[in-house]
Amino acid sequence: MTKREQKLLRVGAAAHELGLHPITVRRWIQARRIQAVPIGREVRVPHAEKASRRQLQHLLKLVCEDKVGEIAITYEDRLTRLGQEYLQTLFACFDVTLTVLEPGEEKTPEQELTHDLLALIALFSGRLYGMRSHKQQALVACTRQVIAEQEA
Repeated sequence: MTKREQKLLRVGAAAHELGLHPITVRRWIQARRIQAVPIGREVRVPHAEKASRRQLQHLLKLVCEDKVGEIAITYEDRLTRLGQEYLQTLFACFDVTLTVLEPGEEKTPEQELTHDLLALIALFSGRLYGMRSHKQQALVACTRQVIAEQEA
C-alpha cells in the first residue's frame, strides 16, 4: 500500500471527500458498505474508501468485461445525477441495455435544463451546508420560485 492509501479520515472529512452527509457515512459504516477503523471512541475511514461510487465502478468494470447484458434501475438518475447520456453511450458500445423501471415524463429541453440546474444547485448546496440544512432548502425553494416565475 502507498502512504496515501493508509491515511485515515475522520467521518466529516470522509463525508466531504465522498460528497455525502456525515450521517450517511456513519450509516454506511454501520451497514458495512465502507470500512472503518476504530480509534478510541471514534472511527476513521481509510482514504482508499474515497471511491464513493464503488458499486458503480464495479458495474462499469463488469460492463467493460462483457459480463453484463442488461442494467435495470428504478429511476434514471440512480446511476449518476448528471451525465447519464455518457453512461448510456458506454453501455451501447458494449451492447448493454439500460432499462429504467419508472421512467419520468418526456421533458422539453427547457424542463431538462431546469432539472439539471436544480440538481447542480442541490449538489453544491448539499456539500456546503449539509443535505438537511435549512439554508439549502431555502436556496432550492428560492431557485424553484425564480424558475417558475420565468416559465410563467
